[in-house]
Amino acid sequence: MAIKWLSKKKRVILIHTLVLVILIPLMQSLPYQFGDERRAFEIFRRIDLNLFKSSEDGGDRYLFLNTAYSKAVIPKLDETGSYPIGKVAITDRKLITQLLDSLYQSEFEYLIIDIFFGDPSKEDEGLQKALNRFDETNPAQPVIVPFHLEGDEAQTPVVYTDSGLADIKVVRGFFLKYTLQEGQYKSLPLKVYERLYQEEYKKGILMGKLNSGRLFNSFVLKNRITSFDLFEGKNNALLDMGDFLLLPKSRQHEYVKDRIVVVGDFANDSVDSIDGNLPGPLVLLNVLLALENGDPFLSPLFIIFLLLMSFLISTFIVFGDSWINRFLRRELWSRFGLFKKAVIALLLLIILSTIAYFGFGKLMNLFYILAYVLTFDYLHRLRAFQKKIKVKSAEANLPTN
Repeated sequence: MAIKWLSKKKRVILIHTLVLVILIPLMQSLPYQFGDERRAFEIFRRIDLNLFKSSEDGGDRYLFLNTAYSKAVIPKLDETGSYPIGKVAITDRKLITQLLDSLYQSEFEYLIIDIFFGDPSKEDEGLQKALNRFDETNPAQPVIVPFHLEGDEAQTPVVYTDSGLADIKVVRGFFLKYTLQEGQYKSLPLKVYERLYQEEYKKGILMGKLNSGRLFNSFVLKNRITSFDLFEGKNNALLDMGDFLLLPKSRQHEYVKDRIVVVGDFANDSVDSIDGNLPGPLVLLNVLLALENGDPFLSPLFIIFLLLMSFLISTFIVFGDSWINRFLRRELWSRFGLFKKAVIALLLLIILSTIAYFGFGKLMNLFYILAYVLTFDYLHRLRAFQKKIKVKSAEANLPTN
C-alpha cells in the first residue's frame, strides 16, 4: 500500500529502477553486444593496458606448450565411422602420449590440454592408458580436456578423462563474452577453478553462485594475458611442444613445477577480441584468471553501484527534459534539437561504464539502456502530442456565442 502514497513521477522512477535492476544482469548474461560497445571496451582496454599495465606474461605460474607444428594425418571416417572419406590433420596423439608419460610424477599444478580428440586414431589406446595413470594412480595431478556442443548435444572426445565445455562464442566474427555454463554443461575453466579451490558452481536464472559469492554466468572477458604478453614476454612461458619433449626429463619437470600447463595450438586456433587476436587456449586460461581475480563476482559495493545506477537512469528518464532545460541552456546543446536527450543519455552511460570498469574492474553492457531510455522518451512525447491534439480538437468543437 505504501507505493500508493508516492507521487506519480516517483512511482514511475521506482518501477523503472526495478526493471533496470533485473534488465542489467539479464543483458549481461546474454552473449550479445549493442551497437558500438566493442569500440568503447577496446578504448577502456587500451587505456588500462597503456597507463596501468594491467597484464602479465604468465611466466611464473603458467607454461604454454604450442602444438601448432605437432601434427599427424589420419583417415577421416563417414558419419557411421565405417568408411574413410578422406584424410584430416590432427595433433599427433603419439606426442601427447609422450608428453603425459614425461610429466607423470612431476609436480605441475594442473594440465589443461586444449585439444579436441574427436576423430579416432590408432594412437588412442596408448593415449587412454597414459590418461588413466593420472586419473587412477595420481589424482593429485589433475588433467582436463575439452568437449564441444553441436546444437544441444555434447560432442565428447574418443578418450575418457575429466573434460569441460570449451566453446568460445563468436558473434559477427568477434568474441566478447564468455559463458561459464551452457545448460547442464560446465565450461573447462570453471571446472578447473572448482577443483583448484574446492568450490561448486550453481547456475541461476540471471547469475550463478560459488561458495565465494554470486557472479554473472556470462561476462565480458578482461584478458590478463594478451597475445603480446605471450609472444613477447620475458619469461619464455611459450615453448614448442616438440622442443619441450627433446629436453631431459629432469629439465621438463623443472619447467612444469608448480605451474599450470596449457597445451594447445597457439598459432592457428584464435579469435578476434577487444585485446586483438587471442589464441583459444589463452582465452580459456584468461577465464580462469578472471574467476581467480573476481571479475564476474558481485561485491556488495558493486551491487550498491548497480542500484544507484538504475535509480539515476530512471530519474533521468522522468526528469531528463527538465534537467536539460534548466541546466544546459547553451548554444552547444540547442544544436542537437530533439536529440539532446539522446546525447546526454549517451554521455551518462559512458560515464557509468567508465566507473564500472575503472572502479570495479567490470566491462558492462550498458548501451542497450540508451534504447530503453529513448523508447520511453518517444512514448512520452507521443502521448503528450496525442493529448495536445485531443485538447485542440476539443477546443475546436466548443460552441461559439
